[in-house]
Amino acid sequence: MGMDFNDVQHPRGMGLMVAFDLFTKKMRDDVIIEAARNGLVILGCGFKGIRLIPPYLVGRKEIDEAISILRKALKTCSQPRFRHKGKICDFLDCGEKTT
Repeated sequence: MGMDFNDVQHPRGMGLMVAFDLFTKKMRDDVIIEAARNGLVILGCGFKGIRLIPPYLVGRKEIDEAISILRKALKTCSQPRFRHKGKICDFLDCGEKTT
């Protein structure tokens, strides 16, 4: 998958349908929310897994953009004491309400 993060465990899949695990469910949920904030919808699977299933017709440019967003989300969520902020938290009810 080309990821260079120590947080990624057990990469698996075939072709464009791939998945990987993170160390915790919280980290997985944070990465999903952070990716959505940046325009990439990804799916959780299992207890701490992330599943990537891009459309059948996808180009290199879109794949590179998705990987860039995912890398940024992993890096951001790996920061000590990371917490989400903003309207996405209101929508997803992740515990950080804006007023």
